Formats: sequence, C-alpha cells, structure tokens
Amino acid sequence: MALNPVRLVGPTVSPVTLDDVRMHLRIHHTDEDPVLQSYIDAATQYLDGPQGILGKSIVSQTWRQDYPAFASPLLLPLQPVQSVSEITYYDADNAVQTVPASTYALVPNAYGGPQIVLVAGQSWPSSYARDDAVSVIFVAGYGDPLLCPAPVKQAMLLLIGDWYARREMSTEAKLSELPIAFHMLIANFREALV
Repeated sequence: MALNPVRLVGPTVSPVTLDDVRMHLRIHHTDEDPVLQSYIDAATQYLDGPQGILGKSIVSQTWRQDYPAFASPLLLPLQPVQSVSEITYYDADNAVQTVPASTYALVPNAYGGPQIVLVAGQSWPSSYARDDAVSVIFVAGYGDPLLCPAPVKQAMLLLIGDWYARREMSTEAKLSELPIAFHMLIANFREALV
C-alpha cells in the first residue's frame, strides 16, 4: 500500500487573486487585503490537495508518492498530473537509483486518473524491501491559474464571499453550511471514489 503523498513544493500562485476577490465582493479599496488573502489561502487549502474536498491539485505543485514496491501500473493520488519528474528506488543493496524516463509513460487509467505504466519491452527493476522503496516525484495541478476551471474559481469566490459576509458563524438568522451554488459548481470536479 502506498504511503500518503508528500508535497515538496507548494503552489506559488493562487487560483484567484486579490483583484478577483475585490471585484467579486465590490470592494474598491485595499484596506482589507490581509483578511481577503487569508480567505483565499483558506479556500485554496479547503479545496486543494489530497485532504482538500476536490482531492485534486488546483495550481502547479510538486509531490512525492512513495510505494513499498513497483507495481504495474503505479497509480498517482492526485490529478491533473502535468509531468513525472523522476522515479527513484532503493536497489537490492539499499542504495538509491533512478529509473530511466524511457522505461515508463504517464497515461490516464480507465477512470481518467493518472497512472505510470511500463513502455513495451521494459520491466521494473528489483527493489529493496521497505515502505518507501519506490518514490515518484510529479507535478500536479492545472498549471497557470488561467487554466484552472472557471467553476472551481467561481466556487472559491462564492466561498470567500460567504466568509467575508459572515465572519462569525453565530447569529440568530438561519444559516446554511455553505452556499448551495458552491456544491453545484464543484460537483463535476470532485475526485470520484472508485
């Protein structure tokens, strides 16, 4: 069984900008930018990565997935995957080796998820017996924030707007947990459990 993925390099940009949020909320000053940025960060974390409700990477970030042994295929835990940077493994002498990139290919599985398969005529090397015998470093995310799907960005803006309007959850008014439109917008982007 694979270990939990480890983020090596986090996103350097947000899917939505302060300008996007100010425009959505009709704020014409920068006085509240620190608060708005904290909402952007929280909304990104709420949606992004293996613990996020989408179960996907939103903008480019680098991850490492460790496995106890080679398998065919090696299923990657996040999508969309832009590229595989490298695959390393511990050989029979417990020394780190790198698998040549010509040995494998990144392809979608039957459900559209990312997987690494052997190229025809290739085979995986033998690995040492340990929980992290094989490591895959990969870049996941939609890439540039402009490539992030519009429904995901709009859902983030709705979530941020809701947090901004209701900074405290205690009130006499009847409140819903999240705006219903938020759930509708992300429904097609949530990672399916298969």
